[in-house]
Amino acid sequence: MASNKKPRKAYRPRPVVNPLNARDPWAIEGDAHSVLLAMEDGFVSEDHLAMLAAHADIVRRIYPSGPERIQSDAVIRIIRDIKSRPEIRILPLEEASIRAALTVTLDAIRRARNTDIYRAATAAMQDMDRLGGAVRVAL
Repeated sequence: MASNKKPRKAYRPRPVVNPLNARDPWAIEGDAHSVLLAMEDGFVSEDHLAMLAAHADIVRRIYPSGPERIQSDAVIRIIRDIKSRPEIRILPLEEASIRAALTVTLDAIRRARNTDIYRAATAAMQDMDRLGGAVRVAL
């Protein structure tokens, strides 16, 4: 029996994007909601701030201009202010600003297409790998 002379192609898994915007909303929006719950309880940690920054970064990557970008920039600025203090404490005005901004950014994530979210998340992961784990969000 004759064998095939051509070498086989290497296996490369390809990403599958759910059709018709079918997705698990908690997987995409859950982190932002958990930050809101933590603010209500008065317990916000660095992990919560990191989740909030990741959410704002994804929105910034999907929407380069418009009110979504403005609100996500505001969230990033507030996070920088909170992290510049000796202890992690969210002031009442900052909490109100975060809540107002999240109403816009969560709605923006709900409207975004799966492919846009996937591309933004992939770009964020590549930036994190390139910068050695510390993603710097430039304003």
